[in-house]
Amino acid sequence: MSILGKPVSPSWPGGYWGHWGFWAILLLAFDLLLVMAFIWLERRWIARVQLRLGPNRAGPFGLLQPIADAVKILLKEDIVPQRADRWVHFLAPLVAFSATAFVFVVIPFQEGAGLVPDLNVGILYVLAIGLLSLIGIFMAGWGSANKFSLVASLRAVAQIISYEIPMMLALVAVIMVTSSLSLQEIIRQQHVPFVILLPLSFLIYFIGALTEIQRTPMDLLEAESELVTGYHIEYSGMKFALFYLAEYTEALIVSLLTAILFLSGWKGPLLPPFLWLLIKVVLVFMVIVWIRGTFPRIRIDQLMGFSWKFLLPLSILNLFIIGGELILLPSFPGWLAPVNIAIAGLLIYLCSRPFRIGFGLGLLKGLATTIRNASRIPITTQYPWEKLNVSRRWRGQEFVWDPEKCIGCSVCAQACPHGNITVIASGKGKERVVEKFEIDLGKCIYCGLCVEACPTKSLAFGLGYESARTRFSELVVGQEELAAPGKVPSAFARPEYEAELPQQTLLVNQKEHPWESP
Repeated sequence: MSILGKPVSPSWPGGYWGHWGFWAILLLAFDLLLVMAFIWLERRWIARVQLRLGPNRAGPFGLLQPIADAVKILLKEDIVPQRADRWVHFLAPLVAFSATAFVFVVIPFQEGAGLVPDLNVGILYVLAIGLLSLIGIFMAGWGSANKFSLVASLRAVAQIISYEIPMMLALVAVIMVTSSLSLQEIIRQQHVPFVILLPLSFLIYFIGALTEIQRTPMDLLEAESELVTGYHIEYSGMKFALFYLAEYTEALIVSLLTAILFLSGWKGPLLPPFLWLLIKVVLVFMVIVWIRGTFPRIRIDQLMGFSWKFLLPLSILNLFIIGGELILLPSFPGWLAPVNIAIAGLLIYLCSRPFRIGFGLGLLKGLATTIRNASRIPITTQYPWEKLNVSRRWRGQEFVWDPEKCIGCSVCAQACPHGNITVIASGKGKERVVEKFEIDLGKCIYCGLCVEACPTKSLAFGLGYESARTRFSELVVGQEELAAPGKVPSAFARPEYEAELPQQTLLVNQKEHPWESP
């Protein structure tokens, strides 16, 4: 290790325990800071993909939103189910987080920088320790005394067993090329990044890693439509926060390992090595979030079949091809990159025929759509300071009543299917007076039958769309509110008002979609 060009002892900053204590604190701080940055980055990136703004209120650009979320979670009550195994329920989040945190021990942040950066069995250590988080997930499912949690934890076991095999075989190809299990040595030997030289190994590893950390579209442990929130359904407060922290720590570790194993780690021109590693880690995480914002969640049978029927044969074929290339060309030169890319494309096409995805052009179109959305202007507004103009024929949320036109005939009350309208009038002919006119918005379905039935066109929908109330009694609106000044009737069933109303605020840029009607 070197600082400012001067060599530093491997036991820096002083002795055995000083070295371990310093790096333990530094790695924990690195984990917490990067996790908060990843949470903010994911929410902002997903928002841009969906044409939204994302966090923007807590601090500049919403940078303090992860801190606000952490404070909120820590202040919540810790609830333990009555029939839960208390010790198992308590230890599960600790096991899940600590197992992921231990992986940082062998991560090389630059030449010689890390707790144990050049461990001769680094990959083996990462694979062994990384699987321990599965024990925490299974403990959470078993100890919660909840069937949904148990099913989710069993799914986790099945997923990891299924995808760990092709992922390990993909890493065996990296080990064969470098003849080393040390992460530091693998970085040193990447004169050409392995993402180009071993593209099929990279693809298999990346898909398997996404499945192991339960990221969309492989997040079937938390499938809301099937398992509510999955294995941590019975957790709240600090315990849930530990699971949340473990999930993003796993995403950070996958990003780190992908950068180290396939993107030359800390290698790069001009910038400091550590900064190069950080840039690559952030880019890999943005790809993970990009995939999440593009693809829907797949079914559990599709997920398992994809591993055993597609990734496993592909990984075995890849291993034989890399072995043959090493026998013919022991130096494994860089000009093999285009050859391996062509072989990878051919194998993917042949092995994917049963899945009917061809060359994956549909997947690429989806990714292109989301990245195109990310470059467009968000269509959300800064409510309540900015408000949209609704359609001129807007129907719902607000009624406008004209007492001068109303004759108290009660036709609107008779047309209402739920009897929400109360009309009381006295007198006859021109002397008829409406004494009471009320609408119960709590029961209203805004069907518009009352508006259409009114013979004098005294009742209409308004253009307002804010109808929040604090009490049930406030949902019953009377004459004063219905006839309040400033209310503008919409053109629903009243086409004569349409020309006088403001133009609707479009949610799509006219320059991009000129076929949209004004």
